[in-house]
Amino acid sequence: QVTVKLSDDDATRWQPDSGTDAQSLPKIITDNLGCTKNYGFWFRQFSGRPNQEIDNVRLQRYLDIINWVSTVFGEAVPASTLAQALAVLKPGGAEVGDNATSNHKGKAVQQLFVAWLNFAAGGIGWSEILPNGENFQHAMARVEATILNGASTQKDYMDAQQIAAYVRKQDPGNSSCGGALLNLRLTPNNGSSPIKVARTFSSTHSHPNYWNEINTASILINSKLNSVAGLRAYYNVSTNKLYLLNDAGTAWLGGFAPGASNVISNAQGSLNCATTTIEGLGDQLTVNWSFTPTAKWANTTQQVYLYVNDRTGAFAGWNQMGAWTITQTSLSQTITPSPITLSAVTTPAGANKVQLSFTGALDPTTASDVLRYAVTINGNGVTASSASYANNVVTLTLPAALKDGDTVAASYSGLLDSLLRPLDKGQTTIVAR
Repeated sequence: QVTVKLSDDDATRWQPDSGTDAQSLPKIITDNLGCTKNYGFWFRQFSGRPNQEIDNVRLQRYLDIINWVSTVFGEAVPASTLAQALAVLKPGGAEVGDNATSNHKGKAVQQLFVAWLNFAAGGIGWSEILPNGENFQHAMARVEATILNGASTQKDYMDAQQIAAYVRKQDPGNSSCGGALLNLRLTPNNGSSPIKVARTFSSTHSHPNYWNEINTASILINSKLNSVAGLRAYYNVSTNKLYLLNDAGTAWLGGFAPGASNVISNAQGSLNCATTTIEGLGDQLTVNWSFTPTAKWANTTQQVYLYVNDRTGAFAGWNQMGAWTITQTSLSQTITPSPITLSAVTTPAGANKVQLSFTGALDPTTASDVLRYAVTINGNGVTASSASYANNVVTLTLPAALKDGDTVAASYSGLLDSLLRPLDKGQTTIVAR
């Protein structure tokens, strides 16, 4: 624990060695966290999410300390309650009266608040020397003076950000203090599921500052650490796009946003973008990957590896985080066929698409898998570039526009309905008009 003797007067809070009678001053006892934490860590504590590590009672005590020692918080910027603290930490500067596009004042206030939280938690001492050679109390005095000075410029605020940020750099490389880029966990990290059935893996990665400073988060599923003939995918944070590596490990496929009605496939399986989701909070990014294995991997066990990098080139991985056993569907299982059938086919001339309408809802994963369809035009086979599904209609995108009078034959197999019952194979022929 750290004991700090401070005056009740703001003017002398920054002068603990000024000769004031220590016996008459109140004492503040900080917590014993032991190391500094980053912005993302503190944002997560006040967010109310299940992964909170410091309980609300302690957080409130930290705020009480901050409101006592700071001339900014509790006076110029409300920070007396958990809700007010979260408002300060949220991205943007509205809560601190910063309406400039650059938001440098708002960022300086956030860095100052993180510095005070680290002090209240016991991560840094009152007179501890920072990496810039200045002690903590005088650094905080300078930052607060800048924020409270109405004549401060944007450059002044940027300098204040940097000074306050030195506090969280007290423990470089210490992963227990949130100082490292990490692959945190994979959920589930083991278990089994059958071929042709989607399975979700949630990979969680952390950045020392904030989750959106991650560049890419990657997953590799294969029998060994090898990108060839595996399911290797990555999520690009800045572009919000998903990619899957081809079988040879030489080119990336896809480039679709999470939630888009696209499926990216290779010989080992597919990544369903529609059911792949992203969650970013504080310093942690979670990607919920939706993979469906093909029959090629029946009765095999595949290892699952994670990798993450940021925009500076720092990285972590590949780390083996789990295993996935893929089974063959039992032949003795009684399978109830689906009553759903093809109801209509649309092939408008001048458009590069074929639309298959069904009598009921399909399983989106199988319905959006382009490998489950075959198309011929005037007797010549063509490869559809993608398949999308919405409102009981599958749209196949063709490489070229149809001409009036083209004879189009479309067939499908391996589709499931929304209850995962198999549809009978189907085929139809129509003339484009």
